[in-house]
Amino acid sequence: MSEYLTMKLDIEDKEDIVAALEKIGIPFETHDTAVNLHGYQGDTRKQTAEIVIRRQHIGGASNDLGFKWNGETKKWEMIVSDYDNHSPLVKTFEQVVTVVMLQRACEDSMRTCEIVSGSIPTNIKSTTQQPIRLRITR
Repeated sequence: MSEYLTMKLDIEDKEDIVAALEKIGIPFETHDTAVNLHGYQGDTRKQTAEIVIRRQHIGGASNDLGFKWNGETKKWEMIVSDYDNHSPLVKTFEQVVTVVMLQRACEDSMRTCEIVSGSIPTNIKSTTQQPIRLRITR
């Protein structure tokens, strides 16, 4: 059974996580109250999260992956198993959420920041990393 890790994220807005997951195109659930995550055998784990990607959407031997609000730090945390921490999904999420936050910063500075069509990985199970290309205009 894989242990779950808590990764601190520099994300304050739930919308940034949701936007990144939507851009990746992976199914996810959002809950007002945190729900339990499940292990690769379907066992209920003690870890909870408000945003959940169920294991069947990640891979055959994967565990659920979650995002949990930390009321003390006022930031989101990623709850991911040690096994899935090295998955293409986690790497892709890190790239895409960075782009989403950059887009927000561009909008705040009256610039347009758009993702170049086709540059977000759509095959989250691929081990090939590719850069996400942006076009920034005034």
